[in-house]
Order: sequence, then structure tokens, then C-alpha cells
Amino acid sequence: SGLQDRPPLVLAGIRRFDTPSSFPDGVIVTDDVLPREEVLRGWGHCLAAVVPSVWPEPFGLVAAEAMAAGKPVVAAAVGGLAELVHDDVTGVHVPPGDVTALRNALERIVADAPLRARLGAAGRERAQAYSADVVVGAWEQVFHDVLETRAQAV
Repeated sequence: SGLQDRPPLVLAGIRRFDTPSSFPDGVIVTDDVLPREEVLRGWGHCLAAVVPSVWPEPFGLVAAEAMAAGKPVVAAAVGGLAELVHDDVTGVHVPPGDVTALRNALERIVADAPLRARLGAAGRERAQAYSADVVVGAWEQVFHDVLETRAQAV
């Protein structure tokens, strides 16, 4: 709360047992957004992604999807998010649980269109390293190397 001139906050996903039943004004909740293509299409309509995790997520798929869509990411500097999102390159890091830092980062992103464009473009480039083509190719190489090493040992 307290964000000046705030755009709407859109929450997209699957409602869980602990999802609140009501939200403040300016929050739009889209339940059960499926298939995945709809979620990915939604990234085209936003200013930025907000991933304020308080626990060390191993990767951060939401951040990677936003980056692939060319959107800057405001993310807690924890777990895999701290490595995936590069501070002031592809997004902005905030300490986990720090509401003031999160608000300040969001105000900065909302107010600065050139910053959003710069971070988004760098994020799109970084996300290419996590595309299916790159990841599948890397795993295929690992399997090939293991099989080749094993064949030489026999």
C-alpha cells in the first residue's frame, strides 16, 4: 500500500486454500487462468512483474516468463531469483519482506518508461538462455557425454 499513481495489480493464477477471499481496490484477480498460453499472453499487457517471494525459490518461473516477454522484474533477492534477475540489469532486487523497498522499486519502475524498456530488453535477452531449445540441447549434451564416458570405460 502507499504506492502513488499506481496501476492496477493483476493477480493471475490458481486459487489456493490460503488465497484471500477479498482484495483491496485496484487489485484484479483472474482465477484459474489456463491454458498456459493465456498466462504468457497476459505478460504483453503489463508494465512489470512483481515476485516478492520470502522463501528461497529454486528458480522463479514467473520471473523467467516475464523476462521472456520483455518485462522488467521486481524480485526479492532470495534463492534462485537473486541469480535469475540481475539487479539494475533485468530488474530490481528488494530484500525479502521489505514492504518499503518493494514500494520504492515499484514506484521507480512505474514512473520511468526508459528504465522499463532497458530492463525489459535485457531480460528478454537473458531469458533466451532458458528457452526450450537451449535447455533441451544442454541436457542432450550431458546425456551424450555420460554415455560416451561410460562406453569408453567398458
